[in-house]
Amino acid sequence: MRKLFVLLMVSMIVMVSSLVYAGEMVSGTKNVTTPGEAVALESSRIYGKSIIVKADLANTGDIYIGDEDVLASAFTGVALDAGEVWVMDAQYMNAIHIDATVGSEGVSFTYRK
Repeated sequence: MRKLFVLLMVSMIVMVSSLVYAGEMVSGTKNVTTPGEAVALESSRIYGKSIIVKADLANTGDIYIGDEDVLASAFTGVALDAGEVWVMDAQYMNAIHIDATVGSEGVSFTYRK
């Protein structure tokens, strides 16, 4: 039930965002090669709006989202199970980092430039 609610909320946010924000839609993926080494969603300073991050369905561990100090082993940041979604209004994409409890797992993301 919780995942259905989150999916409905994300759908509503995307629909409203498409009416409010003009701009190029960008999608990507990011994996954490080595747990304990946080990686930025984007390497350059791109301002993203209507940011949606989804933990890959195939993940067997948790993904943690936060700043450059996010650390899965210390449980810092926001934890996502496989398939869960995190939404943020706006942020510089290189300021959003992920870490994983299992190597080579990650997320897909979408935002407007």
